[in-house]
Amino acid sequence: DGAVADEERAPATAPGYTDYERTKRRSLEAARRRVASGQPIVIVYPGIVYGAGAATEGNLLRTMLEDYLRGRLRARLGRGDLRICYAYAEDVARGHLLALERGRPGRGYILGGPTATREGWSRPRPTPPGPRAPTLAAPCGGPGPAGAAGGVGARLTGRTPAITPGIVSTFKHEWAYRSDRAVGEIGYTVTPLVEGMRRTLAALTGGSAPPVTGLRESL
Repeated sequence: DGAVADEERAPATAPGYTDYERTKRRSLEAARRRVASGQPIVIVYPGIVYGAGAATEGNLLRTMLEDYLRGRLRARLGRGDLRICYAYAEDVARGHLLALERGRPGRGYILGGPTATREGWSRPRPTPPGPRAPTLAAPCGGPGPAGAAGGVGARLTGRTPAITPGIVSTFKHEWAYRSDRAVGEIGYTVTPLVEGMRRTLAALTGGSAPPVTGLRESL
């Protein structure tokens, strides 16, 4: 929070808000132990990945965009001024190959992208205009009623909840990172958010890639 982090700024004791985050942390600890024992491992840290991709439970941004395109995205979760590092899926895939070919053993590389606020990201508008972006914000004070309701609904229906207490806690924070090391050492490239979102919206709508307006980003 309050800074744009790099590979050297990783909290050592943060417990993680979700099972996903906790398993990633344990995997990282295991990889670092192998590095310390002399194994030639290169580590990559993708940003918040977006793109068309498969409609899996983990592809949260695709779900949000589809809800937006259908006019079902009524509110965003948490404060609009908090920043997130958005990484276009094709950049991240290419970055894995570059790390394999050019990465230094024992070295870590952030495969990120532009940093944008949640408010800025939630305003992608195809031209001609599609549905309006959400203007309401759901509060994130503690786990919150949205997260609790998601858990109750999951237990009653057996379906995976869209919102959990862990996700609500995650959205209370900034996740802003820079990819300078990956750009300088392995040739990683970053697709501007406007262009990446244009391609994503085109894939989701099954049409040609329309211009997109309304996004605000910074590197």
